[in-house]
Amino acid sequence: MPKASGAMKRVRRGAAVLDQQCANWYMDIDLDELQLKYRETCILGQLYKRYHLGLSKLQLSGRGGISCGFVITGTERRIKNANKKLAAWHRLENCWRIVIQERLASSAQSHQPCAKKTFPKNTAGVAA
Repeated sequence: MPKASGAMKRVRRGAAVLDQQCANWYMDIDLDELQLKYRETCILGQLYKRYHLGLSKLQLSGRGGISCGFVITGTERRIKNANKKLAAWHRLENCWRIVIQERLASSAQSHQPCAKKTFPKNTAGVAA
């Protein structure tokens, strides 16, 4: 199993990928609800409604999801001991919590949700 430092590297890589989509993505994460092993409450689930939809929006493969710390590794998934497997999920979640809390603590920006951005209305062809 990767050590927490390996998990943290993966999470920081994932955070950088999310930064490219929306600088304030971390403001849309409910840390009280965060559970990476569930598709709706994981990082991508909270931002994009579903884990796989988030992967698609970020143009990541399943392996990309692993390398960006959105899910545990294949080796960790194959752990037979349920407590050890759960510990791997918790270790990864804790890394995300640290990264998000660091960003929240240093953020002085106003909250602009990423998933609910509004775009200018297309008025081409509309009579005045």
